[in-house]
Formats: sequence, structure tokens, C-alpha cells
Amino acid sequence: MRRALLVTLMLFSSGVSAAEKNIIFFITDDESPTLGCYGDNVAVTPHIDALAKDGVVFDHAYATTASCSASRSVVMSGLHNHLNGQYGHQHHFHKFASYHNVISLALPRVMARAGYRTAIIGKYHVAP
Repeated sequence: MRRALLVTLMLFSSGVSAAEKNIIFFITDDESPTLGCYGDNVAVTPHIDALAKDGVVFDHAYATTASCSASRSVVMSGLHNHLNGQYGHQHHFHKFASYHNVISLALPRVMARAGYRTAIIGKYHVAP
């Protein structure tokens, strides 16, 4: 998590405009090291391996909570669950809604303010 935050801060403080940098940020559920870029000799993943070769590979990232949405919310907001409002499926409050004051901190919104166009494919409950 610290490394992700540092990379994000470096991107936004480097003085390089968003038009000069491209970011593809993958978050997968239950991803074991089953990709070539993580050393799997059986997996055939040439496109992901090529992206990884020219990018940043996180090899020490850990989930902060067992619930997938709640865990993704930590990555997207930079805040632990008790601060961002995402408590996961087992609780009957807040479910997939973040605290109102956290929404502006969401990674896609921060990137948009820095001049990036953002998009999402796949999971839609990645609040905030």
C-alpha cells in the first residue's frame, strides 16, 4: 500500500503532464502469482507480461480486509475501511457506499483532476 501511494504521489508531483503518461491499473480478485510476469512458467500471458515489463509490478500487496469491495476501496481511496466507510458484505450498514467526504479522494477523481481520462471495465462496485 505504501508503494502504491508513493508511485501515485510521484506521478502527480513529477511535473509531467497527464498527456505524457499512460496508466493502466489492474485490480484482480484472488490473483495468485499465475501470470508470467510473476514467474509462472506454465501461464502464457504475453500481453500482460509486456505491460509489466515496461511498468510497475506490485509483488508485496496485501488485502486489508477479506471482503473484495472493501479491500478495493482501500486501494481506491488510500484510507483504511474504518476511515472510508466500506466495511464489506458482513455488515448491515454502509455496504457499498463510502463516507461522503471520501468520494473526492477516490483515485479516478484525483487522476481526472490531474488531467487523465479514466475508465472502468469489469467490477462496478469499487466505491468510493
